[in-house]
Amino acid sequence: MLGDDIATVCANLEPGDALYNVVASACQQAGYATGSSVQSCVDAGNLITAPNDAKTADVAANWNPPDTFTSDQIRTVVSAVQTLTTQAYTAVQQAAALPNLNQTDLLNATDDLANHGQQAIDYLNAANSADASGTVVSAPSFKQWVINAMNSASNAMVVAYVVGCIEPWWVAALADFQTAFDILWGLVKSIVGAAVAVGKAAVNAVEGIATAVNWTARILAWTAKWWPLLGLVIVAGVGYAIYRRRKNLPLLPKLQLHGEHGEHDDHDEVAEAEYAE
Repeated sequence: MLGDDIATVCANLEPGDALYNVVASACQQAGYATGSSVQSCVDAGNLITAPNDAKTADVAANWNPPDTFTSDQIRTVVSAVQTLTTQAYTAVQQAAALPNLNQTDLLNATDDLANHGQQAIDYLNAANSADASGTVVSAPSFKQWVINAMNSASNAMVVAYVVGCIEPWWVAALADFQTAFDILWGLVKSIVGAAVAVGKAAVNAVEGIATAVNWTARILAWTAKWWPLLGLVIVAGVGYAIYRRRKNLPLLPKLQLHGEHGEHDDHDEVAEAEYAE
C-alpha cells in the first residue's frame, strides 16, 4: 500500500482498513475519491487526467496555426501524436487482458485510438506527396485532430484506470503516457505552419472522422456554462405567461397598427378583426 500512488491508495480504501478515518479524510482533502467501486475509480482517473485536460484546452485556445504546413512539421507532430496514442493503446490493452465488466468501453476506446492511427497515416501520405511535388500540405483540420487525439488518449487512460486502479502496472503506464502527453503539448505550440510558395499548389491531406469537431461535447459545455442564465430566462418567461393568464390577458400583447398620421386605417381594422377571431 505504501508503494502505491495516492490516487490508487484512496481508490482502494475500504471502511474496514486500518486508520480508515484518517486516510479517508486525507484523501478527501487532497481531492481523491475513496472506495473501490467503479465510480470511485472513474473519479480518481478523472482527477489524475484533469491536468492533461487543461493542457488540451491550452492548445485549443493558444495554438493558432494556418491551414498549411511543411512536410517536416506534419511528420513531427504526427510522430508525437502516434507516441501518445500508442501509450494509451498499450494501457487499454493491458486493462482488457484483466477480468472486468468494461469491455465495451475498452473496445470503444480502442476504436477511437485506431481512428487517429489511420488519420496519422493519411497525414504522412500527404507529407510524402508534398515532398514529391515540392510544396506544402493543406490540412485545415490538423489542429482539431491534435486536440481530438489528446482528448481520446486521456479518455482512454480513464477507461483503463477504471479496470486497473488496483493494479500496480497502471502506475508505470501512466508515467509513460504522461511523458508522451507533455511532449506533444509542448511541441505543437512551436509549430507555426507554412505558406504556399508562389506558383505552387498545396497537397490536400485526407481528413476523416478523427479530425471532426465533437459538437456534442461543445453543446454540453456551452449548456453547462450558460445554464444559470438560460434558467433565469425560462423562469421569467413562465412567470410572465402565468401573470397574463391570471389577468385574463392574451399571452402576447395585442398589436396596434396605425397609418402614417397615427389614425386607424382600413388595414388596422382588418388586422384587429383577424386577431379577435
